Amino acid sequence: MEKDIVKIDRQLPIVNMADLSAMGQLLAQSGMFGINNPAAGFVLAATCHTEGISPLEFKRTYHIINGTPAMRADAMLAEFRVRGGKYKIIEWTEQRAAAEFEFEKQKTTFELTMEEVKKSGYCFESDGKTLKANWKRHGKNMLWARMTSNAVRMLAPEIVRGIYTPEEVEDFSGNGTEPEPATNIAERIATLKEAKPAEKPAEKPAEKPEFDFSICPIPGPMLGKKWSDMSIDHLGMAIKIIHASMEPGHYDAIRDAANERGKK
Repeated sequence: MEKDIVKIDRQLPIVNMADLSAMGQLLAQSGMFGINNPAAGFVLAATCHTEGISPLEFKRTYHIINGTPAMRADAMLAEFRVRGGKYKIIEWTEQRAAAEFEFEKQKTTFELTMEEVKKSGYCFESDGKTLKANWKRHGKNMLWARMTSNAVRMLAPEIVRGIYTPEEVEDFSGNGTEPEPATNIAERIATLKEAKPAEKPAEKPAEKPEFDFSICPIPGPMLGKKWSDMSIDHLGMAIKIIHASMEPGHYDAIRDAANERGKK
């Protein structure tokens, strides 16, 4: 007699928004996921429901940083290996993380050095000199996480699907866009001048409040800050952001701020 195969349904019992809200409150109250408010719990529950995973699977794979699900670097690597990928560590120190990655007959070496990170500036506080706490305490792990996520994102983007690691999200100023190294400021300014505003969603609210276009309206740590006070990296990120609060005037203001920085 053949045994029946029992399929375990890992999805949360979610039917409507009320279920998501109630489940989010329970998950936040549990204290198991490093969150302490219903809003973050709602994000967790919604992610579990969308991905078809259990909360425990979420805990093994994601963190919630600034309200955004972030995929753990070790989870990216684990999925990379499950899909047939291989990697060999070349160096893992406080100054350099490097490894050889192989996926679908393509073999490539990826590396990231502390010197490159410092040139990009995302490891510093707003003063541009003081290392952020995570880079000061865990610089070696931060290098490894960023290097491996770049490798997996390049070789197997279907694994990450646009999701970043907690280490990256903490450095992004809350806007979810990866900064590019500022290796050539003049070239970056020229790129910003030619960049086209991101396309707006098809549906727009009937009425919108008036904005001061010189101020960042994107939710997160940069909310309310002037474009003129931001670095070239952050301006380069902002010009690419698609967000309901961003108007054409904001993109014009970003270009103006970039031009002013280019004159200094």
